[in-house]
Amino acid sequence: MRAPLLFCCGLLAACSSAPSTDVEDQVALDAAVDRHLAARRVRLRAAQADLEQRVHLPRMHKTDAGTLIVTRAELVGPMGGEFLRLRFTYVNETAETFDRMRIHVTVRDGFGKDRGDETLAIVMPLDYRFAPRTSFTDEINVPTGGAHDTVGWDYRVAVRGEQM
Repeated sequence: MRAPLLFCCGLLAACSSAPSTDVEDQVALDAAVDRHLAARRVRLRAAQADLEQRVHLPRMHKTDAGTLIVTRAELVGPMGGEFLRLRFTYVNETAETFDRMRIHVTVRDGFGKDRGDETLAIVMPLDYRFAPRTSFTDEINVPTGGAHDTVGWDYRVAVRGEQM
């Protein structure tokens, strides 16, 4: 994932360090960078379409600490810094009351290697607790680490309730 960015940076550095009087060389360099960026945008759209086709929403993740329902999954961000944005609702379907919930999401590439992860601690407003049958909706952004460039990339979710 970094190689294409380094390629573009190298091209730009070479262009800026040498005094260029040849306008045609500059135009050719600009065209090469534009083609590279266009190809990255096409791959990003293809990865998003692949995710939408494979991951049917809402996606339910049942755990010992309740259920996490993912209602939206989208690939966003600048090229080279893409991340997976998940919108979810946590529902406490247990008999326990929790002070805080930890949502952990890991992005895996098509080869099963973890490429990015993020943990989000959620708390109820106004010092309320996650009592049985309560719910909470939020979003989490997880860096993909280039996983979206591989076929079959996916994400995993873990939920843990905490009491203070």
